[in-house]
Amino acid sequence: MSVRGHQRDCGVHGQGDPNHGRAVKLLEAPNKASSFLALVELASVYSRAGFEDPQALAIYSVEEAGWR
Repeated sequence: MSVRGHQRDCGVHGQGDPNHGRAVKLLEAPNKASSFLALVELASVYSRAGFEDPQALAIYSVEEAGWR
């Protein structure tokens, strides 16, 4: 699903997270780069959520979003 599709279909768009709009704009940016720290932070979030392989999921998430 595209980011624009997410905006249209997301039942909580604009609610809850005050930075949701900023995050959507970042995902739409043509030149995206992630840092090792961002991967560690994302893996930490997935770990606290109880996912089985948080490191692999973090890498997958960054690649799926089109970041390098």
